[in-house]
Amino acid sequence: MAEISMTILSIRHTDYLFWINRWAVGWADQLTESIHCTLSAVSVKGVGVQIARLKFSS
Repeated sequence: MAEISMTILSIRHTDYLFWINRWAVGWADQLTESIHCTLSAVSVKGVGVQIARLKFSS
């Protein structure tokens, strides 16, 4: 999970956020819906990246 948090943190461009959203859909499928919702917010707001990072770190 540490690798994922770092990847999202380093990516802050809108174009990349869209890619994260598509990739997260399949990845979150194996985890809980809470993470999926958080990642959805990331695609909408760049600030959401920091929030998602905290979720992964926990």
